[in-house]
Amino acid sequence: MRSNSRSHVWAGAWLVSLYKAFEKFNLYDPAFHEYEATILAGRTAHFLSSIRSLGQVEAKEVETRQRLAKLRPSEMRSLLKNLSALNVLNVEWTTQPKTSLQHLAATGTTHRWVLESTGELFYASDPTEQEQASLLALDLTSFIPLKVTSLASEIISRSGFSHGTVTAAIDHMVDCHLLHQTRETDQGDRIISNPYAFRSLGKDTCNILSTLNEISPERALELLERVRNNPGVPLPAGTDPNVLQVLIHAGLIDHSGIKVRGTSMMREFPTIPHLWGVFDSGTDKTEFDKDVVDDAKLFLNSIRYGEHYSPAGRGRIKEPAILVDRLIRSGEVGPATAIGSDYPLPLSRGIVSIVESRINPGRFHMQLRKEDVAKSVLEILDLGTVIGHPQETEGGLWGASGQFQAPETLRVARSLPPRLQRATDALAFQLRSHRRNR
Repeated sequence: MRSNSRSHVWAGAWLVSLYKAFEKFNLYDPAFHEYEATILAGRTAHFLSSIRSLGQVEAKEVETRQRLAKLRPSEMRSLLKNLSALNVLNVEWTTQPKTSLQHLAATGTTHRWVLESTGELFYASDPTEQEQASLLALDLTSFIPLKVTSLASEIISRSGFSHGTVTAAIDHMVDCHLLHQTRETDQGDRIISNPYAFRSLGKDTCNILSTLNEISPERALELLERVRNNPGVPLPAGTDPNVLQVLIHAGLIDHSGIKVRGTSMMREFPTIPHLWGVFDSGTDKTEFDKDVVDDAKLFLNSIRYGEHYSPAGRGRIKEPAILVDRLIRSGEVGPATAIGSDYPLPLSRGIVSIVESRINPGRFHMQLRKEDVAKSVLEILDLGTVIGHPQETEGGLWGASGQFQAPETLRVARSLPPRLQRATDALAFQLRSHRRNR
């Protein structure tokens, strides 16, 4: 890859975040015509992530993973040729009876490789100025909230893009909830904040929350402490929904969800975002979100679902950390009947493979493919404390399919009422003041 690989990793990380927020919308709408390279790059990132640890992948499986990544058949051949030219994939074609894919293999196996390849594809796809301005808007606000005019001026200074293009990019990021624009002003200018900026607060979070008036600072801190000590564990009945909404929209809590086949409810699992790393534009951009593609969140959610919602008769998980540790040490767990039906989402992401036992037909082994993902989940499980199960334990079988929603997608789906909007505004102003005084 080209020498500026670090900038490709940076771009790839933001592109994946952009695409996750975009997924909630109709991407054929004219509002997204300026973001074709972003959409292609985001989908390609999910495709590359799903195959990075699989070795040689045959054409039939490629077709399945292409559909899961929402890549259209009409664009797949040119995409594979471009990725081959960029040395991202080794691709073999057959010419009999007509030219078609035979198999392919990734040239890298790491999360960083996925992001770097995504960024390189993006810049090779002739991105629009608005797309590039959007990446700059996200990066420039990833540490400290900025005034709208200051943000626009800085992007124009760095890129040379027109004021209209830059304004359109900022507005689009706000509309997609990737950036937050306050209703209150500072000397007549609104503030733009980025949910990712709150990830690196650490112990200063208490000082930021103490200024809140619209929601209880004490309840907010209690909720954060519970999630910090019990990563991925479903929140109990009685959790203050207003406090939770503000913390999610501000970026202090990540909420991702799973919906299984045969059920109508999205089961949601909270974590503290800094567990996954930070986007820090104040350094040399070597610190990135370790799970921007959400593999670890999805796998953690799957484990927590099995712990809290799977019926006891199907093998409810009792010790998640022991299970994941065994998977890492031995490379597989099982055999068990539930493995054959309960883990389609980790299977679809290439995190694990599911293999039927030769000795015990109808029972299955789970084989680990992405060791880095399992190790990340084990680290997080080891941080937690042991608490009871929720009162509600409705199960539901996964069947052959499921649905995962990323934190960015869930944030878009839930708009805030005015009172909670003011609370989010207050957090943005307080974070800006805090960062400026450091």
